[in-house]
Amino acid sequence: MDHIVVPLARFILQFLRTFLCAP
Repeated sequence: MDHIVVPLARFILQFLRTFLCAP
């Protein structure tokens, strides 16, 4: 299941960064 959790976590982190950086 790690092969799903790892990329998923990275995707969420990237999404949060984009959302927070957005005005």
